[in-house]
Amino acid sequence: MAGLLDEGVDLRNADAVIGTSAGSFVEAIGARFGLVSRSFPAQVDPEVRRAAVRG
Repeated sequence: MAGLLDEGVDLRNADAVIGTSAGSFVEAIGARFGLVSRSFPAQVDPEVRRAAVRG
């Protein structure tokens, strides 16, 4: 950690970045197994949602 700070890396947003990555990973796994993804609004046509999940 000290090495990162010595090089001037800004870690203030590290939690947000890690949280986003983890959220994207969870959504990808959910989509892979046919679960509803948070990235799809409720008003999206179910057929469009299924097509997006199928890829």
